[in-house]
Amino acid sequence: MLLFLTRRVLLGIPTLFGLVLLIFLLIHAVPGDPAVVLAGDQATPRQVAAIRAQYGFDKPLMDQFAIYVSQLAHGSLGVSYLTQRPVARELADRLPATLELAFFAMTLAVGIGIPAGLLAAQRHNSWIDHTLRVLGIGGLAIASFWLAIMLQFIFSMNLNLLPVHGRLSLGMQAPRRLTGFFTVDALLEGRWSVFTDALRHLILPGVTLSIAPLATIMRFTRASVLAVLRRDFVLYERAMGYPRAILMTKYILRNALVTPITQIGLLLGAILGSAVVIEDIFDWPGLGSYAVQSIATDDYQATLGVVLVVGFLYILINIVVDFVHALIDRRLVEQL
Repeated sequence: MLLFLTRRVLLGIPTLFGLVLLIFLLIHAVPGDPAVVLAGDQATPRQVAAIRAQYGFDKPLMDQFAIYVSQLAHGSLGVSYLTQRPVARELADRLPATLELAFFAMTLAVGIGIPAGLLAAQRHNSWIDHTLRVLGIGGLAIASFWLAIMLQFIFSMNLNLLPVHGRLSLGMQAPRRLTGFFTVDALLEGRWSVFTDALRHLILPGVTLSIAPLATIMRFTRASVLAVLRRDFVLYERAMGYPRAILMTKYILRNALVTPITQIGLLLGAILGSAVVIEDIFDWPGLGSYAVQSIATDDYQATLGVVLVVGFLYILINIVVDFVHALIDRRLVEQL
């Protein structure tokens, strides 16, 4: 098992390096001069040239990339051109907000998607199955930004049931930072009013992010369970009179969850990426809104930092998924 994990970690290193190189080249291919943005509209050409030299924008592209890789090797993500703060510090401040939102959305997707897929498979070709399949297709087809706006319009503006933006209401003091997750930190401090308020702020953006993953998990769970139900060992165990609950939980789900688990890992990474739009709509102070701000201001260091962190999390999630697969199916380890 240790060899299996070591191999997966080593395979992630060139992937991360390739991601950094690709994004670095794409960012510099976009028209625009960050020196002009930093200098301001009233700056003279000499001032722009001085800023360009100060930040190394006048160096060849590969020299700039080498400098950036050297910074990474020393544990630095650089300094934001806009705020003049270390990018690592700003990402550390914002990452918990994005992770809390992503985990909340994935909890909804998994908690509803797997039971719904299991129910659809058990009621194959019934009205329940057809209804869930239609809802699944609708969940994949709906545009997340449109859904976010509609949820805000209905539940915030019309019904006034849920807050429309931010992580906490105005005047509500944030809990002491222990994990960075407001809900968890509020529970650890015993501040139930803060926990309730933070949870209410999570609902709309969390539901918006969870719809597409929920539909995907439900569809893959349904297909996997149907495939396992047709296998010979299930027919044999049914003939032997195994109780339905034991048959479903011990044998069918264990063999059927391999594919959904793969999708859960991929979808969690996709949620981190799609949070850019949703965080901007809900004014959520996470990596997504920071990425939008960085791109709009040509803040290369901050943009690269966001991409690098999201890429690292995506690779880490895939390693965890492979590890869970190895625990479920030991043949993966034996193949090494």
